Amino acid sequence: MARFWVSNSHEDGQCGEMMTLLGRAPEELKGTEVWCTCPSGQHEWFMIAEGNDTDSLLESLPDELRIGSTTVMKLASATL
Repeated sequence: MARFWVSNSHEDGQCGEMMTLLGRAPEELKGTEVWCTCPSGQHEWFMIAEGNDTDSLLESLPDELRIGSTTVMKLASATL
């Protein structure tokens, strides 16, 4: 399995709905930490999740979690 950056940009006013919908994430994502930048005015949530590929990970998200624009990108890491 690889790690992926999953992010969603949405409109102001959709934040509460998005946080509620995140509670309906698939079982394999339960316990994943989700970060939100909405308090700074940038309406986005993001998480690092494991999966096989970008398409299957995106498809595993319920449609409700794709309000606005959702992006999945494969990650690589380095140690500083």
